[in-house]
Amino acid sequence: MSLRNEPREPSNNAATRNTYNWQSWYNFVKQGTKAISSANPDVLILISGLSYDTTLTPVVQNTALTPGTGKFNLADFPANKIVLELHNYETTATNCNTLQGNLNRNGFDALSGTTPNVFPVMLTEFGFQMDATTWRNTYSTCLASFVTAQKAGWMIWVLAGSYYIRSGKQDYDEGWGLMNHDWSDWRSPSYVNGLLVSMVKGTLN
Repeated sequence: MSLRNEPREPSNNAATRNTYNWQSWYNFVKQGTKAISSANPDVLILISGLSYDTTLTPVVQNTALTPGTGKFNLADFPANKIVLELHNYETTATNCNTLQGNLNRNGFDALSGTTPNVFPVMLTEFGFQMDATTWRNTYSTCLASFVTAQKAGWMIWVLAGSYYIRSGKQDYDEGWGLMNHDWSDWRSPSYVNGLLVSMVKGTLN
């Protein structure tokens, strides 16, 4: 079970924007995990970070949950049920070492066993334009090698080739979809055969 996806800073409400911080985040995450665990103590609970779920650094490094001074306390959560989830859309990346360094600093180093707080971590969103060539760039190939080396769970945005309606438009075409518009085939067979299949095998084996 996943809590609120990609907590985003409210841009049009100053009062609400003042509560967008790690201290408030922690308060609500504790409430959410408690509610889920009370309903079903057997499920894993995925937690997203701030800034569109691109960082969980204070959770992993056990630094202050600002603007307060409190820190993430594993005792506040059901034992062995918490999984961190991160998203990454650094699609213009040109240096793989930099991209992978960012992933680690933003929370993936929790997998190393050397951080103050250790968690399983999943890359639950990444994606790019599905065509014949974009998948060959630094972003997609670097993420593939990263999750394979980490044996980390991942999910791609997005499977859907089209939507009944999106952004007010009927039969909206999803250019980032793994499926083509009518869902009859892969949108980019070259990506599936050239990288995705090996990425799946690499993280499962």
